[in-house]
Amino acid sequence: MCSAILVVKVSGVRADLVPDDLWERVVPLLPPAPERLRRYPGRPRVPDRVALAGVMYALRTGFDFDANPNITPATIHTLASCEWIKKSQPLCLIGDSGTGKSHMLIALGTEATMKGYRVRYTLATKLVNELVEAADEKQLNKTIARYGRVDLFCIDELGYMELDRHGAELLFQVLTEREEKNSVAIASNESFCGWTKTFTDPASARPSSTGSRSTAPSSKPAPTPTASPAPEPEPRSRSRPAEPRAIAGVEAHVRDFFTGHVITVSDYDLGPGRREAVPDLRILTVSPGPRADSWAYITAGCWSTVETDGHGLEFVLSSPVRDERFAELLAMTAYYHADHHLDLEHSLPIGEPWLPGSHCDHLLISLPYLHGPDLEHCPLPDGHARLLWALPVTAAEMAYRREHGHEALEQLFEEHAIVPTDPRRPSIA
Repeated sequence: MCSAILVVKVSGVRADLVPDDLWERVVPLLPPAPERLRRYPGRPRVPDRVALAGVMYALRTGFDFDANPNITPATIHTLASCEWIKKSQPLCLIGDSGTGKSHMLIALGTEATMKGYRVRYTLATKLVNELVEAADEKQLNKTIARYGRVDLFCIDELGYMELDRHGAELLFQVLTEREEKNSVAIASNESFCGWTKTFTDPASARPSSTGSRSTAPSSKPAPTPTASPAPEPEPRSRSRPAEPRAIAGVEAHVRDFFTGHVITVSDYDLGPGRREAVPDLRILTVSPGPRADSWAYITAGCWSTVETDGHGLEFVLSSPVRDERFAELLAMTAYYHADHHLDLEHSLPIGEPWLPGSHCDHLLISLPYLHGPDLEHCPLPDGHARLLWALPVTAAEMAYRREHGHEALEQLFEEHAIVPTDPRRPSIA
């Protein structure tokens, strides 16, 4: 895509070397900037900016250069200088799983922000899902332009999941928008020759050796995806059998967290043509009790269907009343997740108000702020599940998020102190 691509093969970053008092030492050094706060009830309100500063500290002091002699201290310091961003050069961090690519990617992004560059970080699958959603809502050009404006765009976990042709085209449009204008940093577990596993169209995975848009085969603008419906996603995730131990692990985790609550478990059949998407799906219904004064509906079975390297999701929906429609809503979310691989900050339209009289007709995937990280993180025999919140939101709030970003919407929620389980809450946008 350009005349120079920086490629670093990664291993040996250690993430356990951040001293306990780092936050107190770093805070006075940080320039003032808008901060997104971690808003879990009862937890310290620690700015993400401070936490990410710790990542850069660990990178500079805790990189095991002996583990990978191909990476020298000079390489790390060159990358940390951000001169490659100034020159609009791309960077690829390539290495096996668990070798510290994400650690380095986030650290370099943080260092760039400290030097005044505009930086955005996302997972490859999360980006593609956002682009698909934007295309469906006729907002694709605006979304691509927003990503094109930042100085450094960090894309993590490229290569972990295969993209269909539609997803590859959308992702390629983002990369084309940034070509020779601004830097992109990509972390991947695959070398360039293995990118055809992610981009099922080989032409999209072929790196250009020149800086010319007119001669580089991979630099041609992708077809506009809004002109025709997206092809049916490949049924790869549907053929994966359910993992009984994982389902039982999620159920045990929920029962342990909601001790003192009445919990019922229902097997949910998605029906003909759909039941293979999430086989053995269960919906856990949790009554009000010591932990919360609202009802909670929780999936068990999504992790088994869409997990990657042992990591996957389940979903939580909180409501003021008990109603079978919430189980149906979560089942719909599980089915959508099997095809589209939902993640944090994604959303999906539900076609009608989530409760009669409500303005909310979308679900926004969010951290489970009502319950905190103890519910969110669920250890499993073969990995780890995150229980994320399906938060009912309005179409106007979704439009606000597209215009101003997810963080701005969360800040608006906090400023208005919304009651998320109130079916008649007004839209704040």
